Amino acid sequence: MRKHVLPSLGAMMLAEVRPKHLAEWVHTLRPMTTLAPHTVRNVYGLVGAMFRDAAVAGHVENDPAILTKTQLGEDDGSEGGAGRYTREQFALMIGSAELPEHARVFAALGGLAGLRLGAIAGLRWGDLDTTAAPLWRLTSSRTYDGKPTKTGKASRVPVHPVLAEMLGAWRHGWGQMFGRAPTAEDPIVPRAPGKWREAAGAPHTEKTGGDLMDTILATLAIPAAPMKVHALRSTFISMALEDGANDRLVERITHTPGKTRRAFDRYDRADYWPQLCAEVSKLAITPNPGGRVIGRSTVHSTVLGSARKDTGISWRRRESNPRPRMLRSELLRV
Repeated sequence: MRKHVLPSLGAMMLAEVRPKHLAEWVHTLRPMTTLAPHTVRNVYGLVGAMFRDAAVAGHVENDPAILTKTQLGEDDGSEGGAGRYTREQFALMIGSAELPEHARVFAALGGLAGLRLGAIAGLRWGDLDTTAAPLWRLTSSRTYDGKPTKTGKASRVPVHPVLAEMLGAWRHGWGQMFGRAPTAEDPIVPRAPGKWREAAGAPHTEKTGGDLMDTILATLAIPAAPMKVHALRSTFISMALEDGANDRLVERITHTPGKTRRAFDRYDRADYWPQLCAEVSKLAITPNPGGRVIGRSTVHSTVLGSARKDTGISWRRRESNPRPRMLRSELLRV
């Protein structure tokens, strides 16, 4: 409502709005934004519900929300929406030495944790729980400048072992970049000195986050998928399902529970954390170049084994901790 409706229709009285006004508004949403056709229909549905309530309350005599697919466009699933990156493209994003470390971590938070751009921007170091088991935990509860998430609810995200190793190394890199250790209130991936030197260390905005993604794609010569940053989220879901993860459990990671799909969902109070961690661990990825596969066979024996210490966590960078590289076919057999 605040982002897509009020800027165009907010200055009009309810009784003044006609179907032609809604048609013109939808026409500006479709070609001039990155919204998927399904999302455009959801936004229009919000307006339609508003005018139905207004008619019931006697504020309007005629409901103007009578648009059809002629004005709204088709929504058959064949167009629009977030694209995805190939496994090879994503492996390059999180492993290429051509990218600065903060850019690789930025891509990993989208492609290995399934986070939206706003959620990535809102993450603070205090949101990372390195004592959680069997995988570390990220709690996403804010977006840009501390604003609430899209759903208004906090979500708990298991930290994939590759992402855990990257975050452990990046904590030191963050300190080197800003000359001090990060505090619990510092953004995990802030605006880096240089292009944003006037706001270095501040959380990313929608624009600066988009600019960083553009830089990643341009540096690696990777074609931009539809919805660019959001496509990392789609990539996470797709790779997890390709590697055998349970779709309903993956959905619990990427979407806040509450939209009932089965009769007993509203009564389900089970703790799914161990299962969610297991599903995330199924995703096999090799950071490229020079990385090693960390997935199903190594979750408990390597990263998690080194993290179970009473006094903090000791990390070494990947290049100083070589291990035999596993072929993906061997990993899947395990």
